[in-house]
Amino acid sequence: MSARKDNRPDVTVPQEFKLSKKSKLTIREKKVKLMLEEQKEKERAELAKKFKANPIPASINSEKY
Repeated sequence: MSARKDNRPDVTVPQEFKLSKKSKLTIREKKVKLMLEEQKEKERAELAKKFKANPIPASINSEKY
């Protein structure tokens, strides 16, 4: 035990266990994250498409009666 100059013992600083730290995602979390990314990519692709309406057929504009 090492002592300081004023003869007080060193204080032990508590440290967190390495096993209690959650550094990796679970399989379910990975799948959910991947599914959300795919869904966002599909939405971006849909929003990037330009909508173009088809022209009205001529038979609609002509008077039949």
